[in-house]
Amino acid sequence: MYISRLSVEDEGFLAGLDLTFGPGLSVIIGARGTGKTSIIELVRFCLDAGGFTEDAVTRGRQQAMAILGGGAVTVELTDPATGVVSTISRTFAGQVVGSVPLRVRATVLAQNEVEAVGAQAAGRLHLVDRFRDTPSHDDAEMTRIRSQLKSISVELHEVIQESRALRDRVEDETSITADLDRARREQRTLLDNAKASTEDQDRLVEFQAASNALSTRQATVDQKAMDLEALRARVSSVASYAQTVSGSWGIEESSQALSTAVEATLEATQLLNQTQDRVSTAISLLQKEREIIASERAKLEELSSELRQRLNALEEGVGVASRRVAELEERGGQLAALSTRLESRVARYRELASLRDAEYERLEAFRDRVFAARAKIAEDVSTKLSPTVRVSVRRSLDTEDYQNAIVRTLRGSGVHYNSLAPILAERISPQELATFVETEDSDGLCSATGLTRERAASLISALGSVGLSEVVGSQIEDGVRLELMDGAEYKASDRLSIGQRCTAVLPMLLGANADPLLIDQPEDHLDNAFVADTLVSALRQREATDQFIFSSHNANIPVLGEADLVVVMESDGRRGFVSHAASLQDPEIVASVTSIMEGGAEAFARRSRFYAKAARRS
Repeated sequence: MYISRLSVEDEGFLAGLDLTFGPGLSVIIGARGTGKTSIIELVRFCLDAGGFTEDAVTRGRQQAMAILGGGAVTVELTDPATGVVSTISRTFAGQVVGSVPLRVRATVLAQNEVEAVGAQAAGRLHLVDRFRDTPSHDDAEMTRIRSQLKSISVELHEVIQESRALRDRVEDETSITADLDRARREQRTLLDNAKASTEDQDRLVEFQAASNALSTRQATVDQKAMDLEALRARVSSVASYAQTVSGSWGIEESSQALSTAVEATLEATQLLNQTQDRVSTAISLLQKEREIIASERAKLEELSSELRQRLNALEEGVGVASRRVAELEERGGQLAALSTRLESRVARYRELASLRDAEYERLEAFRDRVFAARAKIAEDVSTKLSPTVRVSVRRSLDTEDYQNAIVRTLRGSGVHYNSLAPILAERISPQELATFVETEDSDGLCSATGLTRERAASLISALGSVGLSEVVGSQIEDGVRLELMDGAEYKASDRLSIGQRCTAVLPMLLGANADPLLIDQPEDHLDNAFVADTLVSALRQREATDQFIFSSHNANIPVLGEADLVVVMESDGRRGFVSHAASLQDPEIVASVTSIMEGGAEAFARRSRFYAKAARRS
């Protein structure tokens, strides 16, 4: 798609602006303060095109909102293959108010953003990604997977913590079986001495078994109540978020698809609220079950007490021994419930760990595909721009987000995280770190990282107590190295001067075909020789479907670059407006370029000499 029209409605400095564009090179000219930069930023704002640096995006958004006043900006986009026009409008507050196309890929750079691209790792990566076929889809899917990994890790942490607590409780009760056997033998001896009837002995065993069953039932209900409380909290959180989503569309239901989407979202929110109500009902029913168990236990205890007193009258000590057996059998029932719960938690851990590993494999498959695409792009660009510019990509070089996640997770733990984070990020993946921590494998961590046993154990303890959701969901990015031939050697872009960085970056920007490219004053920090030769040469090699929209003060760009459209901006002090828009062949455009732009007459003279030489050669 290419940008075919830009219009500004209602209010603001550029109110009433209505510009028509086409493929090719369009150059916006005019004196300072006439709105050239504002046009570039309005397109970025309307298309939500983002940028290479957060600072540029923030400043651009602020400028666009200020220019709009209380109005709105509209951009029309045309598909050259079908002629279909899509429209997107955005108010000064950022609300979308028109028909919404699929996300449009456009690159917008502010006046000082070009030189920042080569200096920052994220900027260089973004530069390479401009050549990728499906960056939005792949990046969105990887973001979704990382979010899923965080969610899985939260539950894994809860399961592990509960499993450890259950294991400790089970281990504390390991003597119950032996104690119960001894108590039963003592009870049997006393009952034999008392010559208790077979009926009383059977009733005593029955009461003790019933008490055991009630204890198992009580423990199961308590565990299920805990699960339901956790489920209610999660459903409540999701329902609250769904309520926000369903009420924040901010756009007219202008199509059947959009209307259906709104209805589906509202229905999903209602279902979540209903789910929350049903879970609350289940919790209430479990509370009633607790009351029933308490009532049954009270009746059983009354009957058991009568029997124990009668038996104790026959042989002193029978009552105490019988109560001891009943208590141990209750604890045995609780132990059985705990053991069953522990088995289920262990099984859930394995299930979640397997699910997490599968998600990691999916994430790595995407990252492999993205890296392969980036490496191919770097190779092609290097070949095309050789020997002036050289580009290379290294897999998983940028671990800053991973390191920051480790630091945030360890903060306040007493562990020296600033020295540990780079070591961990360099030597093991988030998945490997999570596995070492969850399995408490300090030996494996020592072997993989070179840490001492004591330091590894301390790290595992600290990370295991707080969870690893931030760490496993962190982003590890490829690193892009952009180099410029300086004399006889290549220099990395972050070691170059501002002008040299622009020299390396601009040819790459101009070499990506099909996506609209908008740059505010690309000639800044460049000498006229570079503009007239390298920059103009790249512009003249553009494909028919390329769209470049520049604002500029340098006449070499529109004149030698053979601009298809020149837009002349003027201002009366209160607002900016288009005084003329036409091709370079238009006399008024020639006059404007000559009078307004730096080196206008010289640029036309150079263009004439160029055509004269071309005619003689032919």
